[in-house]
Amino acid sequence: MRLASNGAPEGTLVIADEQTAGRGRAGRRWLTAQGSGLAASIVLRPELPSSQIGHLALLGGIATAQAIESLCQLQPQLKWPNDVVVSLSSGNPLKVAGILAETSTVLGLVDYVIVGIGINLTDAAWPAGLISRAGSVEGLTGRTVDAVGLLTELLASFAARCAEVESGKIANLLARWETLAPSSRGATVEWSVGEIRRRGVTAGVDQEGALLV
Repeated sequence: MRLASNGAPEGTLVIADEQTAGRGRAGRRWLTAQGSGLAASIVLRPELPSSQIGHLALLGGIATAQAIESLCQLQPQLKWPNDVVVSLSSGNPLKVAGILAETSTVLGLVDYVIVGIGINLTDAAWPAGLISRAGSVEGLTGRTVDAVGLLTELLASFAARCAEVESGKIANLLARWETLAPSSRGATVEWSVGEIRRRGVTAGVDQEGALLV
């Protein structure tokens, strides 16, 4: 974020072998123990209307899932808003990656967007509450992951999806996201509005990339 606020150009990439203060959605902690994962943040300066900024988070999820599928022969799926999960034969999905997009605006205009992507490469000493929900690429495949190769595949896929958004092919992006996210239609979900608990059924995403319920 410091690099971006100081004028780092679009495409600036920061990668880390370890994170001691990683963040996820809603301020949750994201853990990357040394050597256990791939943590990358990409600076974007999109010339897009504010209504389309949400698409950048979606394309981050698509690019990550496609890279894992291509290089690791897994069948990842997306779970709203941008968890990348792999479902086991038992039906229990394990989260192997997550995406976080953060936007900075100046006078109401988008200055930059940072898309952060974290992929669990190997199993780590996860907190007790995550043991049954977290997984890694190596843990699921039994094979060592080529981190550089995975990053290269991820960036290539990310660039291709960005080009789609910039050329206005939003429908293609949304359709691809829904294909990778089967729970985005027909799944029962619950959420809180203040102290009130609500329940509904997912019905896809709208043109701005928001989940419909």
